[in-house]
Amino acid sequence: MKKKRIEYQVDILNLKLLNMRNRISPHFVFNVLNNKIGSSDEKEASELVALSKLIRANLDMSLMPCITLDREVDYLHKYITLERYLLGDDFTFHLDICEGLDMSTINMPSMFLQILTENAIVHGLKGWEGHKELSISITRKPVNDEARDGAMQTVVTVTDNGPGFNHLRLKKKTGLGVITQTIAVTNQRNRRKMRFDIHNITDKEGKVKGCQATLAVPDGIRY
Repeated sequence: MKKKRIEYQVDILNLKLLNMRNRISPHFVFNVLNNKIGSSDEKEASELVALSKLIRANLDMSLMPCITLDREVDYLHKYITLERYLLGDDFTFHLDICEGLDMSTINMPSMFLQILTENAIVHGLKGWEGHKELSISITRKPVNDEARDGAMQTVVTVTDNGPGFNHLRLKKKTGLGVITQTIAVTNQRNRRKMRFDIHNITDKEGKVKGCQATLAVPDGIRY
């Protein structure tokens, strides 16, 4: 009975993920297209090419529950390329990948990195006055300090310098909801657990200086 219940939850979650992966936010697409309408310089062609590449990549990934990290990062670059046009010249993006990491051998939940990045941009940086900064780090760490079998995990951290997030509105953010539900169901099927955390960054006086989301995915997770 428990096994059937879990299988049912997986089926429902896969449908939700399929819906997320098959769509690119209409608001995002219309923003890009409106930006083209108001522009008549040489950037138009490159923006349209970037948009077409993003849509093609989205369709390619739509049926995959997991994907290699190198493909996920490639998709992220396509997404950031378009967002740069909308965020303006005061936007800075940093991607830090630990030395020697072979991303082609590491599997991640499909589009999780893009969802976290989109959340940071849409809910953190868009409309934020002044310099906008987004940083993503990808590292490898032991699953825990007590692990004696050498088990490792991939840790992705997404940080922005926006106004932070409102805990009461967190559940309304569809992308983060899909991430937390996916992790909950997937963890029921695995001994080693994925972990996700999101919190505001504060200074010594308690003033919010940004938001940080962290995703940890142990090797060998079954999706």
